[in-house]
Amino acid sequence: MDLISNKIFIDPKSKSILLYCLSTVIFLHFLKDVFSFYYVILGIVYFIVLVLFFIEGRLHLAKNSTSVLFLTFYFLIIFSVIYSLQYYLIPLGWNDFFDSKHLFNAASRILIMPTIVFMFGFLIISKKKLDTVIKLYLFFFLLGSLSMIIQQYFGLIEAFGIPRTKRYIGLLPYSSSLGNITVYGSAVGIAILVAAMYTQIKLSTKSILIIFFIVGALLTMQKNSLVNVLIAISFAFIILNFKQKLIFFLYLFSLLLGVFFIFPDLYINLLSLLSNTFGFDIGGTKNYGLYGSILDRFTDRFTGRNWLIEPETLQEIIFGWGLLGGTGTLGLVFDHSDSGMFFALASPHNQLLSLYLIGGILLLAVFLLLTISLQINLYKRYVNSGDLNARIFFYSNFIFFINLIVADGSLFQPFISFIFYLSIYYAIFNRREA
Repeated sequence: MDLISNKIFIDPKSKSILLYCLSTVIFLHFLKDVFSFYYVILGIVYFIVLVLFFIEGRLHLAKNSTSVLFLTFYFLIIFSVIYSLQYYLIPLGWNDFFDSKHLFNAASRILIMPTIVFMFGFLIISKKKLDTVIKLYLFFFLLGSLSMIIQQYFGLIEAFGIPRTKRYIGLLPYSSSLGNITVYGSAVGIAILVAAMYTQIKLSTKSILIIFFIVGALLTMQKNSLVNVLIAISFAFIILNFKQKLIFFLYLFSLLLGVFFIFPDLYINLLSLLSNTFGFDIGGTKNYGLYGSILDRFTDRFTGRNWLIEPETLQEIIFGWGLLGGTGTLGLVFDHSDSGMFFALASPHNQLLSLYLIGGILLLAVFLLLTISLQINLYKRYVNSGDLNARIFFYSNFIFFINLIVADGSLFQPFISFIFYLSIYYAIFNRREA
């Protein structure tokens, strides 16, 4: 891989330390809810990296459409933050206003992950460092699974947040070090596929990692988790060659049997998720009161038909509502009473529709063009030069795009979007044109 050669002003060791610090702080994102200084620490790390970047003064982008579209997307995100200032002090509820605290919190949430692309461009100076970042991602994802397993045996760890209400027959779903259970469910398919395709890990180690990821998915008791696992395993089955498939799935099957033997209650979780996802009542585990067709649920999320109303003005269509359009995913809580006294938007439960609410049709269109350009870029790299990292990113992004339709906030949540932004770095900071 031909990475950019920087003028060595900041020595590689310092960059390595900063890369580890940046990745670790990002992966400890759950601390934002329990540690008031989390954003201060994150801000300090970002500030140091930005200052050193400006001192060194070199960051070369590849001359391709992906670079142009990502810069346009990033500019529009910043514009949406500035555009939100016109709503400053607008009432959101009783004794709650869109004040400087809400503005800073929402702006931080929307900018952290897109900005990390430039951080990677400065800090990742070799293929070895890129491998390190991928391994760190898999390691912290493993910790997320382990944190849920530990709580099943020893009870709630308050730092991870309160457990979700038990809706189906099975174990109580606890939050994890990744965040709430919906975060794990939306990200687990990406983690499984990255682990399965990553060539720097032995097959036996991959299988163990993936088994832990699957156990975590079952412990969330989220239908989204099960669907993501099935999609990722299907992708792996298609992508791997016959020998790899045979050995890989033999490992997985053997380990999974061992897990169910050691952890028999997990088998009930599996049956319950299958029943409540696909509608088959297996062993009386289906909750008829809560069950809804998976196709209907997907259609609801895809169209936003239960939450969105017709645009009120041409301004909304073109520019959106700025940070207010991000609703709860950006930390904003609206009063939805019928008093008519407060500003309120409903969450569309769809990241693409949420982008429309944030930045209008322009932001949504640029993002869609960015994803198309990115995938073409990665595909060409793999086909033309056998680039295995591009292959991983290409297939992982498909799972990410599926989750954008059903999981609002995915684009700005660290664990869900990390590989996507790493793939953008890979496409725009590599000298080979695509």
